[in-house]
Amino acid sequence: MNESISLTYIQLKHEDLPVRRVYRIDGKNYTFEFNYNSVGDFYSLMILGDDENPIYSSKLTYLENTLQEFVEGLDLKRKLIPLNLSDVMQDRANIDRISIDNFDSMRLCII
Repeated sequence: MNESISLTYIQLKHEDLPVRRVYRIDGKNYTFEFNYNSVGDFYSLMILGDDENPIYSSKLTYLENTLQEFVEGLDLKRKLIPLNLSDVMQDRANIDRISIDNFDSMRLCII
């Protein structure tokens, strides 16, 4: 039996940050801004409203849903989970945190 899985994801490169892009998810446009904090060596996602003001911001944490709470004005019902595709076939994750050393191999999966 042949089974296939379709995965929607966002792929970014460290050298492109900071970057602001509009993504269409479930028929609606969302403005995402991705940043890197060099002091703490971590990445963050900010979601902007139609007025370009931030409505949600979160650190990207490996294998955890970036959207952790209900936010008024944000009706995104999906999960946004950072994942290194090489970990999919492993018994356990080879990466414990997102860093400058592995960011380019990450995908922000939209599930």
